[in-house]
Amino acid sequence: MRDHDADRLPDAETDGEKTPVDPVPGFSGLKTRFTDNLQAVRKAATSLHEEIQKEIHDLEQDFEATVVPLLEKGLAPDVLLWQRINELFTFAIGKEVGFEALVKTVGREMHREIALTIEKTFPNDLERFHDFLAIHWAEAGNHARALQYCLTSLEQARRLGDLERMNLLFHRTRRAFETAIDAYGRAAEKREVALLQYRLGLLYQGKGDNDVALKFFHESQATYASMDDKAGVATCLSSTGMLKRAMNDADGAIEAHAHALALRKELGDKKKVALTLNNLGVAKAAKGDTAGAVTAFEEAAVAFREAGDSAGQKLAKQHATQLKKDKGKSARAAERAAKPVTEAPAEPAGDADDSE
Repeated sequence: MRDHDADRLPDAETDGEKTPVDPVPGFSGLKTRFTDNLQAVRKAATSLHEEIQKEIHDLEQDFEATVVPLLEKGLAPDVLLWQRINELFTFAIGKEVGFEALVKTVGREMHREIALTIEKTFPNDLERFHDFLAIHWAEAGNHARALQYCLTSLEQARRLGDLERMNLLFHRTRRAFETAIDAYGRAAEKREVALLQYRLGLLYQGKGDNDVALKFFHESQATYASMDDKAGVATCLSSTGMLKRAMNDADGAIEAHAHALALRKELGDKKKVALTLNNLGVAKAAKGDTAGAVTAFEEAAVAFREAGDSAGQKLAKQHATQLKKDKGKSARAAERAAKPVTEAPAEPAGDADDSE
């Protein structure tokens, strides 16, 4: 029976008690279930093998008894022979596919059982099992959960400043993403593909590889667009805008944020409209368009207020106020610089003889 909590990670922060490492409760039951599953596979394999061998024997007997005499007398066309051989191949291939499906099902269930047992046995000490859990959930076919553990391990290595492990985990996580994207792609689950492409972009952005990150944001945007998912497209555009600003491409950032803003206004998402206006203001300020930035921040403040976000409203107002002050200071400095400098009185000219 499927565990309804199979796709939910336990909260390791809520329970202060530590589970003893030895002996390990729960693993004896897992071993029994695993052994039983292997026995079932062995029986199924034996049964399938015997069934295929019997079919081959029956076909051989039938061929010798009925087809060969007719062929010898010229009463049966060759096509009959190939038809019977075709039937055998079809039968054998069907059995092989069925057997492979059975083995995969049992294998996935085994990995799922191992992962669940680890999670339930060590809820307060999962960190040391993250690598194992990533592997077992991937083998179980739960790519989202496998990725969650890969990303958690990578973040842990970042916190510790372990560059060698970070590099190893980055490549492992990238492969996990690629495997998941391929699996969801073959299953025609576009929404999952788009989300994974977007998250892969974030992964590369965190590594500082902005060009590759931008590539995956664009791929995710295209996948969302193919489903006419405007919210997904807007999210990709927003991340693209922030990334382009970090890459000193203010014009590209403004274009992306403006496109995202139009979509979010169309969708009526007030909070995200406010956030996008704020990001647009930052991009315009980076370009030097102070007036445009102030307008965007003031509109963002209104949008934050309408969305019930007082902290966002306060921040947007502060941005607008600061820009106005900076603009005023710059204007006064420019005005002072433009005024003629008062010259000192000219010294009276002396006589010609005094010049020596």
